[in-house]
Amino acid sequence: MTVEALSASTGTKAGHGQTMSTPGMDAAASLIGLERRALGARLLRLGVPERQIRMRVAQLWRWIYVRGARDFDVMTDVSKALREA
Repeated sequence: MTVEALSASTGTKAGHGQTMSTPGMDAAASLIGLERRALGARLLRLGVPERQIRMRVAQLWRWIYVRGARDFDVMTDVSKALREA
C-alpha cells in the first residue's frame, strides 16, 4: 500500500493541509501530515513497543519526508510487521 493511498482512505489530514473524509474508515492509519510526537503516539497505538518508538519515528520520518517514499514496500529498514500494520 502506498503512503498516499493510506492517507486518502482514512479521513485524516493528507499533505498540504487537505482533509479527506471517508465514513467508516479508521483514522488511526494515516501518517501523512503528522508531527514527530503525533507519529510516535500513532505507532504506540498500533502496538509498537515503547522502547522502539523513537527509532521507528526516525525511520518513517526519513522515508516519508526526506526520501519522499510513497510506498511502504520500499522502506527496507522498517520491519515487515510494521510495514504491514
